Amino acid sequence: MSIENIPPNNKNNFREEKDKVNGRFESSKITDKDSENKEDINTDTDNKRLMSRRNFLKGIGAVAASSFVAGTFVGKSLRESNNKNVEVKEEEILEKEGEQEKENNIENLADHYLKAYYELSKDSEKFPGDVFETDLIIAQQCQESRGQIDAKSHSGALGVMQNMTISMKDVTRYLNILMRRTDFKWEGPKELSGKQIARIKKLIIQKSDYSRAFGKIYLMQLWDNKHGYGIGRDYYKKGDIKSTQIALMGAYNAGHSLVKGKSFETWKKLRDKYKNIHTRRAQRKYRAYKEAIDYVIKIMNYKERLGNIREMIDKMGLKLDISRENFLVREIALKLDGIHGVSGEARKRKLEIETKKYLEKIKNFIESKNRLPSHKEIKILV
Repeated sequence: MSIENIPPNNKNNFREEKDKVNGRFESSKITDKDSENKEDINTDTDNKRLMSRRNFLKGIGAVAASSFVAGTFVGKSLRESNNKNVEVKEEEILEKEGEQEKENNIENLADHYLKAYYELSKDSEKFPGDVFETDLIIAQQCQESRGQIDAKSHSGALGVMQNMTISMKDVTRYLNILMRRTDFKWEGPKELSGKQIARIKKLIIQKSDYSRAFGKIYLMQLWDNKHGYGIGRDYYKKGDIKSTQIALMGAYNAGHSLVKGKSFETWKKLRDKYKNIHTRRAQRKYRAYKEAIDYVIKIMNYKERLGNIREMIDKMGLKLDISRENFLVREIALKLDGIHGVSGEARKRKLEIETKKYLEKIKNFIESKNRLPSHKEIKILV
């Protein structure tokens, strides 16, 4: 339709619409130069955005790196601070324990165990004299350490009774059980920390009484059938003291689980059985039984020797107090270890001759000095 054919009233409207359409079309035409300018503008804008993004990422990286370094430093500082706090706290606990020990007239941590031994040893049920004979304990010390106060083994055992860390913890647990279940009063620790064990170890090799206390309380625990392990009780009921002592000595050396409910002859059979089984487990058991058997035999031999020395002391009419006599018989028994190359009756005779020689020295000292020799003098004379 041409404009001429459009009614008069609509012509103006038609022109206005056509102008609008043509105007929109014209404005949409962009010259090449304008297009290039716009592309340059867009490129600049994109570059700016890219640089901005890179700078932003660099900023994040820097922050992250600084945060990591700071975090590492802070974490390390916190760990060091926590460790220091733990050490300080433990030191405070040990200081409080020290104050409590002074209040109770106890000089150090090991004195708690010495006090416990003195109290428990009065109870014949816990420490029967016919089982724990003096010569049995001395013989055990001869075998364990040759009576050396500062003796140390390759396995970490210390003192005259060769106390181990595990047995110290076991003894502490036992004393706490007695406190909870009986009228026994225990003022020592509920359990031993690493620092406390280190303190006790230093004391054990300075004073033999501490080592004896730990060793004897451990023997009580092995013997106790209510709150301990009940080792040797069956033999004791039958009146077999020697088998009772053998069982207790074997348990002290190898552990209660290895020997409980087994006779000495059974130990030998198991030793021979495991000797020919070449697995790690079997060989461990073989060594454990072999060591326990050798240990017990040596202790019982020492015990017999100590008894023979005491008999000769009586025959010679030597009058010594208990402390000196116990020290003397131990020193002579250890000296007699040096006799080799003879056996049977010949060895027995040789032991008697040497024992008499040592006792004559003591007798001459007493007669010449008109006093008893000190422990140090006995050691020199023997």
